Amino acid sequence: MSVEYAAGLFDGEGCVLFYYSAGRITCGLNLSNCDSRALYFMQDMFGGRVRQTEKAGKRGKVHAMGIWEVTGEEAEIAAMSMLPHSILKREQLSLFLEARSRCFNNVNGKRAGGKLTKRDRIRRTHYAKLIADLKRPVLVMGVK
Repeated sequence: MSVEYAAGLFDGEGCVLFYYSAGRITCGLNLSNCDSRALYFMQDMFGGRVRQTEKAGKRGKVHAMGIWEVTGEEAEIAAMSMLPHSILKREQLSLFLEARSRCFNNVNGKRAGGKLTKRDRIRRTHYAKLIADLKRPVLVMGVK
């Protein structure tokens, strides 16, 4: 399988995420699917981890589902690899890479004193909002 296939999978099922947890803002990529082969393909190609979860269906029936998640430098490499082949998530991947370079990669990989500066927090929140806005579906009638 190829990076083009990975980009297609990600366009259809993937997500660029900014996590807000315990006062921290972290970014990463994930892809959920009921077929674990797709998830392990992404893990083999880009790293990260695969975890199993469950999702309630329309009629309350619970379905097994898996999620591939990747953060940090592995996510950056995945985004750079898929970007030239992506169609639907190209803007999100581009913003993700911009955010990583501008406000997630600190000098020597460490933050001064282990805490985010107010400026870094504002920048991360800004990128999270930009990506969230791109996730709103666009419906164009009459276009094939």
